Amino acid sequence: MVVRLTSLAVSGAPAPASLGCGPNTNALGTQVVTSVGLSQLNAALQSAIDAGTSNTLLQARNLTDLTGSSATGFDLGVVNGYLDPARGTYPGNAPIDWWFLADPSGLSSGLPTSLFTGAALANHSLAAGPSNVPIDIPLWGSSSSVQLLAAHLRGTVTVPPVPDIPAPPPAQLATGLTVFQQLAGNGAGQGLCANITVQSLAQVPVPPTFVQGATACEACVGSNQYTSCGSGPVGPNCNSLLDVLVGGCRVGSGCLVAVAAINPTQPDVPYSASVTPLVSSGSLNKVTPPANDLDAYSAYFTFAANRAHLTGQTCTSSTQCQTGMACIADRCVLGHGGLDGGSDASAGPDASNDTGAHGCTASSQCAGGLVCVSGQCTSVVLLLATSPTSNMFGGALVPGSSWVSASLADSSSFAPSLTMDSAGRGVGAYVSTTGAVVSSTVWSNGTWGAPAAINAVAIARGQPSIDATGGTTSHLVYQDATYKYWHLAFTGTWSSQQAIGVAGNQYYGPLTATVAALGPNATAAFFDGQAGADVNYAATSDLVGGSWQAKVDVAGNTIGGNSSGYVIPPAVIALSAGPELLMAYVDASNGIEFVTRTSGVWSSPQAISNALTNDPIALAPLPGGGAILAFRGQDSNLYWSEYRSSAWSAVTALSSPNVAIAMAPAVTHGVAGDVAEIAFVEGDGRAYAARLSGGMWSAPTLVGGASLAGVSIAAAP
Repeated sequence: MVVRLTSLAVSGAPAPASLGCGPNTNALGTQVVTSVGLSQLNAALQSAIDAGTSNTLLQARNLTDLTGSSATGFDLGVVNGYLDPARGTYPGNAPIDWWFLADPSGLSSGLPTSLFTGAALANHSLAAGPSNVPIDIPLWGSSSSVQLLAAHLRGTVTVPPVPDIPAPPPAQLATGLTVFQQLAGNGAGQGLCANITVQSLAQVPVPPTFVQGATACEACVGSNQYTSCGSGPVGPNCNSLLDVLVGGCRVGSGCLVAVAAINPTQPDVPYSASVTPLVSSGSLNKVTPPANDLDAYSAYFTFAANRAHLTGQTCTSSTQCQTGMACIADRCVLGHGGLDGGSDASAGPDASNDTGAHGCTASSQCAGGLVCVSGQCTSVVLLLATSPTSNMFGGALVPGSSWVSASLADSSSFAPSLTMDSAGRGVGAYVSTTGAVVSSTVWSNGTWGAPAAINAVAIARGQPSIDATGGTTSHLVYQDATYKYWHLAFTGTWSSQQAIGVAGNQYYGPLTATVAALGPNATAAFFDGQAGADVNYAATSDLVGGSWQAKVDVAGNTIGGNSSGYVIPPAVIALSAGPELLMAYVDASNGIEFVTRTSGVWSSPQAISNALTNDPIALAPLPGGGAILAFRGQDSNLYWSEYRSSAWSAVTALSSPNVAIAMAPAVTHGVAGDVAEIAFVEGDGRAYAARLSGGMWSAPTLVGGASLAGVSIAAAP
């Protein structure tokens, strides 16, 4: 869900106390800019918006109620955009559902890096923040990227107009899905308040209005003349906007008749104990704030926004594009989802039917982590399902197509485990019903390989765990019949098995282990069964340089000291940013808790609110240091939560009415614009899949199977 600001104005009044601003002074609108300057400023702001040269878009990530009535646990990403020429000539009247292309400078892996966090909707009222947010605002018509500290946003989803089905794109929506059309932030108690840092204002070139024509600043008391930077950045020979705010500006024909547009004003919000005084100096009247000076001017804006579409992303290199996309003709293209969750990622008439793929015979010929399927480089989602009474099957989904499945000649009484490596191989592991031997099937170049035992002596008592996390090595751990833990590695061929432990002390525990890959290294997580003060604690052991290290019992993570206290194995994943690892487990009260590890040190455990289960949990990493959690609730229904910025979103049902599942689900990251992919087995014993995009899961799609024991899912890139 995306909206574009259709109006933005600096208020001439203090911010409403209900906004929670600190302070609510609005020094920018009540002290710095006079009524004369305010009319100039707001006219320039609106002119840029109406012309389509200023396009600030808010992307609601993980919003579960697209009607805008009630929701919690989502973020508002701030994206700068450009008019998409494929939509035609912009009419200038702020139409609903217009098309825009995202500026890659504010994105990482295709997702916004500037976020209003902690957003919530209640009875159509939106609140988000406080957050530190960089944002582009055309102050006096000059493109200005400024840093907002402690930003609060409040608004109302206006009804009418009533939520409706958006105009294409997207071309496909779930049946009955409607989306709110407008957001107002210009009523009582509404708007955007924040503190604009002096450091960011020092990087904004002086707007042309202050250096040329009838509005140029005079050299008078309380006013300086300023030098334009032309089309370049602020440098030693030109002025910044901060120079104007500190030095002041009076406009008119001579000092006797000049009127104040900008009052010379110091920042009003100290970052530490007190504001550092700023001084204009030199022939150019320049202000040089101290390094890392985050003093600021308080500000209060009103705004309005209409629903819009992010139909793609501009680029100069494929490194700027979301995973699974490539830069072709200055556009990131590939896949089935626009950045707002639509079905058309490359909206232009010259590219609307172009997936960005190129011919291949092997995944090694594909770039950007794409894989070769049916002679084309593409992203893919894989699913592996086991059954104790019939053949397993493997499924593959290329974005924009349907699931294609293949029967695999073996069976298993346990759920499988599946990962994708950086060579484009899907490596699946399972325990065969024939002798309980740990076995494998490898998907490569669009085809599933024949299932086969990895090692005849690798006999397991439960589900194995395998992970590559985008590396070249797939690490597998399993538990043998004597409860001891073993490791195997796949890099094209399987290694010999290796005991997990240190010399003379192989680790063991009551339950199976899980593994997180860290390139050639790995971390195994398990419940420590060895006698001692920490018996039955959640524990980890690291594989470093080919050797397993001494286990670490994660202090405080006890799950009870008897057999009734441990029934479900922990889950561990490697994160792409922030902490290196995240582990989640089910405690003795059936609540899900989590810990993170940073620089080798585990955090204290924290409970995930309203997360209760009697089954194993599904956990997968997401870009930007995020994670996705899914589990079977105690009511047998399917629930999920997303981890962002060190916190979990509210636990939410997959759908309404919710889906009842027969066993633990499986999750992985999304491809081609989607956030995540999920697989699960319903009461009919068959596998289903859905994808998370725009804060909502798609309707479940039947993949296949019968009398299944479990599923696993993986994706590339």
